[in-house]
Amino acid sequence: MGKTCEAVIEGDYFIIRDCYSMNKKDLLIAFLLILAGCLIYATCRQNIIFFHWLGNPKFLDLIRIDIQYKEGNIFLYFFLFCLADALWYMALLLFQKQFYNAESVISKILFYMSVALPFVLEFMQYFGVLPGTFDIADIGSYLLVLLIFYFFSRYEKFKQKVKSFFSCFASSSISCFFIVSVRQF
Repeated sequence: MGKTCEAVIEGDYFIIRDCYSMNKKDLLIAFLLILAGCLIYATCRQNIIFFHWLGNPKFLDLIRIDIQYKEGNIFLYFFLFCLADALWYMALLLFQKQFYNAESVISKILFYMSVALPFVLEFMQYFGVLPGTFDIADIGSYLLVLLIFYFFSRYEKFKQKVKSFFSCFASSSISCFFIVSVRQF
């Protein structure tokens, strides 16, 4: 995908401009990933800090799913403690991809900050700077998300190159066929 948006600093203002051809599919997927992560927290992890900011809304009691985690069940552990953050991270990367411009230094800085963000937050938990529990499984899930994001980004570029090759091949073939046809008459 080509340039979509450009982030620049003009004077004292941070401006996002030249937004065109945003990939609506990626934005929809990012929104759905955020929603899925929120649903995991809202239904299964209501003891998390940010729910206390809401007070004690009654709707949380209505949607609570009481899952008893048993030590050693790696799939349940991943679902309860890693998946929501991994989904949010993928959403962040998909959203940030919309603003990435290889020619803009600010765009590159924002993108690389987005890539580093969950790792930095996790290590801040490890060193006690942020409340929360450092979890090596979170680091693993973030690395998995990065690999998936990288693979699909490369696949998208590969797909565009293949499409470009075939359109070039098709137009060349049609041109050759036309030339051969004209020469025979």
